[in-house]
Amino acid sequence: MSTNEDQFLQSLRATFKVEANEHLEAIDAGLLALEKSITAEEQQPLVETVFRAAHSLKGAARAVNFVEVESVCQVLEDVFAAWKRRESLPTAQGLDVVQQALDAVSVNISAPQSQSDRSLSSHVQALRTINFTSAIGAEETTRAETAAAELAPVSSSVAIDKTPVVETVRIGVAKLDARLL
Repeated sequence: MSTNEDQFLQSLRATFKVEANEHLEAIDAGLLALEKSITAEEQQPLVETVFRAAHSLKGAARAVNFVEVESVCQVLEDVFAAWKRRESLPTAQGLDVVQQALDAVSVNISAPQSQSDRSLSSHVQALRTINFTSAIGAEETTRAETAAAELAPVSSSVAIDKTPVVETVRIGVAKLDARLL
């Protein structure tokens, strides 16, 4: 890549980090509300909200070539879609696995460029077990709990700054095109 392309990608990635934090905060808030909601009618709009935020984060990650983050978001989207269709239900264990994956994504995104986009595949595998818990039963629930327990030391050993983002930067399409050209 030329230096202009490198600089442009760095600029896009800086903007992405701000946007990604907003999406992660929206998902976090939705998951907290899901834990507290009792009825399926209360859960449905929350699931739709976290689904949209995961979808937006996936697209933004793809745009700046954060392949690992995109992969996690795709599986999150699949989990939320299954919850939306009521093929499976949000469980405490499932919500824990999702939260651990989000924590890992947050660390990955906020890491310096040389360390970002490191492997998140263990979280992808743990997330894939979530949709099977209600359909298959206790054996799969145990697998999901085991996967979550294995990941717990990884995500809890890293300090995550959850300071709310006060300012955002949005770039209009016309300005973005002008920068590209």
